Amino acid sequence: MRIEKSDFVTKDYFKTQEEFKLVWNDDYQIFETQPQPELNKIGSYYESEAYSSHSNKVSSLMDLAYGIAKQLMLQKKLKWINSYTKATSVLDIGCGTGDLLWLLQKNNLEVVGVEPNEKAKQLTSKKSIEVYSSLEEVKSKFDLVSMFHVLEHLHDPFTYVENLHHYLHNEAYVFVAVPNFNSYDAAYYKKHWAAFDVPRHLFHFSSYGIKKLFSENGFLSVTDIPLTLDAFYVSLLSEKYKGTNSKLNAIKVALKSNSKARQNKEWSSKLYIFKKAK
Repeated sequence: MRIEKSDFVTKDYFKTQEEFKLVWNDDYQIFETQPQPELNKIGSYYESEAYSSHSNKVSSLMDLAYGIAKQLMLQKKLKWINSYTKATSVLDIGCGTGDLLWLLQKNNLEVVGVEPNEKAKQLTSKKSIEVYSSLEEVKSKFDLVSMFHVLEHLHDPFTYVENLHHYLHNEAYVFVAVPNFNSYDAAYYKKHWAAFDVPRHLFHFSSYGIKKLFSENGFLSVTDIPLTLDAFYVSLLSEKYKGTNSKLNAIKVALKSNSKARQNKEWSSKLYIFKKAK
């Protein structure tokens, strides 16, 4: 049971209810959102107090669930960085409100963030963290570049990944987490799957697609790690988008998705770890 590999239409269920087409790219085995809002217009699709990654407010059950999951994931991210790398410097692209960088800084790592959203950027700056609006403003090199649920938001991820070399020391690492439309929860919710999140998500990756993209740009695949909590959050939101809003069914779908992924490795979201080739 998987999403069919052909074009289909979904909506911006989060904000505008506009329809967008997901167009199949057979070469990379990914979907592309069409039409893609222009750079100077896409910011309006993020302008909402409900957009959790740009705010620390808790005003709903979903905010609470997101906040709890975020705190758990922060500790896991620190553990993964320590387990798979010897990084002493980290650039976090799409750092949101800077919580990961603040934790890494507390653990004696040198940190820099990139965050285009001005409100989130200000919250990061208040934590005494160096943060820029775009990658082009960054002038240093790092042992690790992290992009947690960022790549799918970019207008040109192909060029972006190619340019990452300018910000990495030799044999440095890239951590990139993205949703996976080959998961059971994606197939179950289809056009209502919250991780499609059009038009904020412009590209939708499979494991094949993400690994091909990085391999073509001189990166070696180290491992990939399941993000098991994502299935629960995405399923809860997908139930809301369907209009059913069944929290019990969301939990059942998430549990089944994680269970199936133990066999086929198609988790709702995955963290991919790459290493810059010598």
